[in-house]
Amino acid sequence: MVRILDVIMFVSIIMTFLGLPLFFTGLSFQGIVFEKQIFFYFWTLIALISWAGKGVITGEMKIRRTPLDIPIVLFWLVYLLATIFSVDRWHSFVGLFGDPSRGFMSITAVVIFYYIIMSNFSERMFRWVMGAIVLAGTIVIAWSTLGVMGINFLPEKIASYAPLSLIGSVSGLGMFLAVMVPILITVVFKLRSSEEMGELMKNILTGAMIVLLVLNIFMLMTLYGFVPWIGFMIGIGFFLIFILSRII
Repeated sequence: MVRILDVIMFVSIIMTFLGLPLFFTGLSFQGIVFEKQIFFYFWTLIALISWAGKGVITGEMKIRRTPLDIPIVLFWLVYLLATIFSVDRWHSFVGLFGDPSRGFMSITAVVIFYYIIMSNFSERMFRWVMGAIVLAGTIVIAWSTLGVMGINFLPEKIASYAPLSLIGSVSGLGMFLAVMVPILITVVFKLRSSEEMGELMKNILTGAMIVLLVLNIFMLMTLYGFVPWIGFMIGIGFFLIFILSRII
């Protein structure tokens, strides 16, 4: 039973990283972001139930402590106080109907999800999460590139209401593409340093990641006005400093 609960929790975490950038319906109830938030709540709840069930069976529930605990708890308490003293407690607690991601429920779900990951973290989970993020990024980049270039790749009935951005907004797409740059570079370095993979497969996957990185940069330039360039350049700067320190 413990192994079954571990598998359910593992799948829930992977589905969150894989599905959240992709999950959407053109005919949504309140908007794409609303659908994504419900998707996130669903898998977080499944992971939490599995984690709690495992703790009941084993008689202990390990919560891994990190230096981030204090700022996370303080941020959550400030959000709680802001919700209590809000002039519109309902929207502060649940969030807007079209975009509930800024409500107190969403912040609480993110904190719970963080501790689920940290308390059950392993190298195997990290590899699967990275694979899920890259797969989701591949689909988002390919979808957006074809949409920007005006290439019809969907049936006419679906294309009439399919969005350009699977993220939920064009600004959200720009932020997602900016985040994907260091992730793809990291995957390229990891592939080149892998000793378990054959040379042919290594070259094929590396070439695919480089092509994906080029398309990602092309989309960033296309969506120039919607990309947080200051944050992007600062993040890339710290990333390059880290890479150089590891090389030296």
